Amino acid sequence: MNKIVNIFFFLLLFCFASFELKAQRYFKPELSFGPFAGATLSKVSFTPTVKQDYFVSYIIGFKFRYISEKNLGFLLEPSFSNYGWKENFAEYTDPTLEYSRRISYFELPFLTHVYFGDKKRIFINAGPVARILLSEKESMNFSLENELPPTTNGRDAYGNSIEHTFDYGISAGLGFELQTKKANFLLEGRYYFGLGDIFNNHKRDPYSKSANQNIIITFSYLIPRK
Repeated sequence: MNKIVNIFFFLLLFCFASFELKAQRYFKPELSFGPFAGATLSKVSFTPTVKQDYFVSYIIGFKFRYISEKNLGFLLEPSFSNYGWKENFAEYTDPTLEYSRRISYFELPFLTHVYFGDKKRIFINAGPVARILLSEKESMNFSLENELPPTTNGRDAYGNSIEHTFDYGISAGLGFELQTKKANFLLEGRYYFGLGDIFNNHKRDPYSKSANQNIIITFSYLIPRK
């Protein structure tokens, strides 16, 4: 009886290995690249809390994708991006006041790519992101010298430059891809969770936390290479 069971499991293992080798033999790795662009919706997670609305801007970049085996690959996405925050004064002072900060980065996500389907695919991207500050710009409709809003946690950032020029975090997204003979079209929604702070966070500093939180919606046009 034990010999029959052993033979059965051996045959089962042999069949499974044969199917795996056959799948690998007929799978062709995919290399594709092309531009992408989209919209960003951003806030900064401050402690103490700063009331905010989403700061809306844009992102443009270039995507390199290599799928090394069935359902699995990786992405490299150098890009120029704009994030930041827009303060909401409604609960503090005068709702007609306006303050926003645009923060521009060069960023480099390195993401794992997992997909399901053939010519029409659902995919998931996830992995680490590194950013280098390029520029920043404040916009406000009041004067820093004599018209500061009297009660808001955000006033500690007014007029002060971003103190950490390197930002890092993790990103994850879900999307849909349509493959044609000449090009691949991708639509993706992604969330970035900042692990670093844009301002110093020592005990003497006003904020113990100031991390980027971003929603990114992009459209990509990829050209496949054999």
